[in-house]
Amino acid sequence: MPTFSPGRRMLLGSLAALPVLGMAGPGLGQVLPTRLVRSAAELEDAFRNAPDGSRLLLAPGQYDQARLSARSFARGLLITSADPSSRAVFSQNLYLNGVENVTITGVDFTTARFFEHQGRMDKVQLGLTSCRDVLISDATFTGYIPTVEEGIDPESPDLERHFALAGYTRDNGLALVECENIQAEGLRMLDLRTALTCGSCERIRLYGIEVAGAREGVNFLDTRDLTIAECHFYGFKPWLAKASPNRDHPDMIQYWAGTKEIGVHRIEIRDCLFHQGPGLPWTQSIFGHLRNRSGQADKASEIYVSGNTIINRHIWAIYLGEASQVVVTDNLLLPSPDLPDDPEQINTPTISLEGCRDVDVIRNTLLPFQGPDRPIRADKGALKDGRVRLASDNRFLDTRPVVPNFWRKVTPDLASPAAAYRARRGWTG
Repeated sequence: MPTFSPGRRMLLGSLAALPVLGMAGPGLGQVLPTRLVRSAAELEDAFRNAPDGSRLLLAPGQYDQARLSARSFARGLLITSADPSSRAVFSQNLYLNGVENVTITGVDFTTARFFEHQGRMDKVQLGLTSCRDVLISDATFTGYIPTVEEGIDPESPDLERHFALAGYTRDNGLALVECENIQAEGLRMLDLRTALTCGSCERIRLYGIEVAGAREGVNFLDTRDLTIAECHFYGFKPWLAKASPNRDHPDMIQYWAGTKEIGVHRIEIRDCLFHQGPGLPWTQSIFGHLRNRSGQADKASEIYVSGNTIINRHIWAIYLGEASQVVVTDNLLLPSPDLPDDPEQINTPTISLEGCRDVDVIRNTLLPFQGPDRPIRADKGALKDGRVRLASDNRFLDTRPVVPNFWRKVTPDLASPAAAYRARRGWTG
């Protein structure tokens, strides 16, 4: 048995303990208080005065910036579209601050025009700060892509990542800051600079989320008890201009050290599909390190990466740095199909575990990093002294077409849980 098993049970137990979010059911014969709103200003007023356990129905149309703050609902509050066939759309952004027990479902977020970002949160379509017990479901987030007239030439020298570049996305979809017990489920996140960010948060569940056409996927720091499950990341469009030394560093999922030095703990990434298809630029799939942390204490622990399918053209398919109590199991890592039979090492997805200890690597399928002596990437001596334990049931593929273990003969698991979730929702692409 992997030594991580007790931590694994603790992780799943902590996630199972999350309370069910949403509306409390009305008593027999009781009708939920309901108010129809038609503008962002009306929504703000309705939220300030909403009775506990009520519903706010958004009339069809576009809603500009709205801010909802400092309300807690013991029986919940529901915000949804009045007409499911003609959903309300937030055309700029919606912010929640200090809000508890609210459900937002069946509304969309689409940046309608080009505007200059004035601050860090100004570019966020849905931002939550200091919120608890919030459910966000059944929503589409679509960013705005500047035209040649609106944006800067992406091949110009000395550009920065935050600049508005012609032809490249610039909005952030969902941002969580200092939040607790947030669930996001059934979200489509399209054409975004960063789909989702999570900082200084606890008990976050991201389930059945599709991220496509983005420059970055899910970024998190100083976060505990985070699950990313049955999500699909594909077709990323990172800015990789050679003219500028400050080009993008694209990641589908990424963690790093934060200023609060909380680190990342009890992280589960499972049953996801990462797919960067033929002809598309490289991205890193699952990448994280804490090299910029202060002190020597462990700042990443209990990380579980399981059942994921990764098809990409970069070495960092699963890169976990400075972490302890780690399990990497049942993952399939394959090069993009348009690469040569024997792709260069930088283009060959692999497992990397730098600065890690107490790690189990079990039942994964991938091309070896440097052959039998170093099939995965780890610190010198880590495979011999037990800091990284490589089980005998890992399957290492071959680059020679004549052998049965040739990597092109392995069929990607496109019927994975992530793909099955998309099919149930009727999502195509």
